[in-house]
Parts: sequence; structure tokens; C-alpha cells
Amino acid sequence: LLGCALNPSEPRSQDTVKGLLDHPVDWTNFLRKAAYLGIIPSCHCHLEVFYKQIPPFVSKKLSEAFLLNSVRNRALWNCFQTVHNAFKKAGIELLPLKGPVLGYMLYGRFNRRRSTDLDILVKKSQVDQCREALAELDYFPAKQPYSEEFIKKFLRHRAFSQKNKKMILCSAIEIHWNLYTQGSQEFDMHAIWNTSVPFKIENISVLSPSY
Repeated sequence: LLGCALNPSEPRSQDTVKGLLDHPVDWTNFLRKAAYLGIIPSCHCHLEVFYKQIPPFVSKKLSEAFLLNSVRNRALWNCFQTVHNAFKKAGIELLPLKGPVLGYMLYGRFNRRRSTDLDILVKKSQVDQCREALAELDYFPAKQPYSEEFIKKFLRHRAFSQKNKKMILCSAIEIHWNLYTQGSQEFDMHAIWNTSVPFKIENISVLSPSY
């Protein structure tokens, strides 16, 4: 699993995986843990060239999961572009967190990292504007088992779901205005916004935290 977590483009990664395949592998346990850790797409990319050496049920499972993840992440990226354009029109600054954008930044492709929804960071002063812009795209605050006070003070993000689920692979968006901690003290977000840098993906430029 650690070998399959390496960046597939690194020269040493293929040699590492090839050496590990010379030893017995509990493939059922491998698939279970890979799914739990969310690294099945990466496992497929590493093991695809060795599929003749591993059990067919493993290659079938990895290939099918990789294809599904590819379709989902492309749908998420298309959804992000729609939200990005709507927010830009409304004068809302945004910074994508995790998701397909992070996968593209790490690997240069959308399909090598598992994603299930969109997480977007905005400025706290623009949260209400986000709600209005998302409503025009048929996204509304999702029901959550928390009070409004708890959400604002501790969660620091709000989930939105699409009312009619027109985009079934992107029916959930989380808008963050700060980072989650177990306490009530908030992070100083000025540092993140002030040091963020533009990163171009396909035809749009997005802001990214400076690492």
C-alpha cells in the first residue's frame, strides 16, 4: 500500500512496486485497506503494467473503480468550473480545497486521487453572497444535525446540496470560511489568502495555498 501511495511518475515507484510483487500478497486485504484509505486510483496506476502477474479479480476491481473515479472527478471538475464562474460573476473570491483540483496539482491529472464532493474556501464576509450564488445553481443548505451557532463557532463550513440533483455526481458542495478544529479559536485566514498563488488548470486560473 505504501508503494502504491508513491507518485506514479516518480522513477523509483515502478521498481518499488515490482520488488514488492515478488513477495506473497493478501489481495483481499489489500483491496479492503486500499478502499478504506481512498488510494484505489493510485493503486491502479501503479499496478496496471503488472496486471498479468496479479489475480484477475484484483485487476478487475481496480480497473472498474479507477474508471468510476475518473468519471466522477471529471464531473466534479465541470461542476467546479460552473461554481467558479458564478462566484467570479458575483465578485466572490474562492480557493478550492482538496478534491479534483488537488489531484491535478499533485499528479497533473484528475483521475489519480479519489474525490467525492467539492470543498471551497471563501472569505467569511462573503458567505451570504455564496448562498445566493449557489441558490441560482439549485444548491441550497443541506439539513445538518447542528445548531446555527455550532456551525458558525465550531464547524466553520456549511454543506449545500442540489435540490433536484441535476448533477448527480456533484450533488454536494461544502463552503468553508475557516479551518475546522476541535476548539472554538479560529485560524487567522489572512495568511492563507495573502500567500495564495494562481494555478492554471485547463482553461481557468484558480487560487492555491502556497506550500
